[in-house]
Amino acid sequence: MPKVKLFFDTFEYEELNQKVKEKFEIIRLRCGVQFRDNNGWTEAFDAIVDTGAYCSLIPSSIWENLPVDKIAKYKIKGIQTKEECSIPVIIGKIKCILVDSEGNGTNETHMYALLALTDNVPLILGFKDLLSKFKVTFDFKTKEAHLEE
Repeated sequence: MPKVKLFFDTFEYEELNQKVKEKFEIIRLRCGVQFRDNNGWTEAFDAIVDTGAYCSLIPSSIWENLPVDKIAKYKIKGIQTKEECSIPVIIGKIKCILVDSEGNGTNETHMYALLALTDNVPLILGFKDLLSKFKVTFDFKTKEAHLEE
């Protein structure tokens, strides 16, 4: 199985630049992901690889037209645990592959995901049934990153 290349996304955060009085760079690790639909596979979507996320999070416009096994309603909370700051989701099972721009891809995998009822969330790949299945290697200094089964 070939390695699937990941990539880094970096950008400056101007508000923090002003606070710390120097360049403050935000760094994210990213990967392509395709979802199983009724006709094969969707286009590749750019997702954040988040080793701090316990489960993947998918915006509504991505999952709404996919065959999804909906399991339960749920609310997720982040750093702020107040109820009014929670995001309603559906816990579901979905099929996907992780891909890169060179045509490499993983085998099809089934995963639990938090299916957002809005598009106001990023597409995040988390640990449950996804990152727990792959070896993830990254070195920002050399700008090299990949995953493998």
